[in-house]
Amino acid sequence: MNAPTLGARRLADAVLRLYRESGGLAPTLKQIGDALGVTSTATVLHHLGGALEAGLVRRGPSGSARSVLPITPGRCPLCGTSVPPRGFTPEQEVTDLSGYARLPIPGIPPL
Repeated sequence: MNAPTLGARRLADAVLRLYRESGGLAPTLKQIGDALGVTSTATVLHHLGGALEAGLVRRGPSGSARSVLPITPGRCPLCGTSVPPRGFTPEQEVTDLSGYARLPIPGIPPL
């Protein structure tokens, strides 16, 4: 992954904001362009390419007009479950487990 450009970071922020404002509906390229203040779809696609390469957003099903999805902090980009923040080490004390997935571990009884 490459370091994200300013345009890619702005696009990722816009996608996340639009996604949240719509209640979970992915934005269109036009909506993203409007949020960035650009009218050219080519410019949006250029920034989108950088954001995808940097891992800031992901594409949903191909062929969909609303296929640009945010990668929300603290969520797995594939399944949406909570994941520990970057930099977390097992030695750190975890006191709040709300939002974390409970995965079965062979040989250990569930909580």
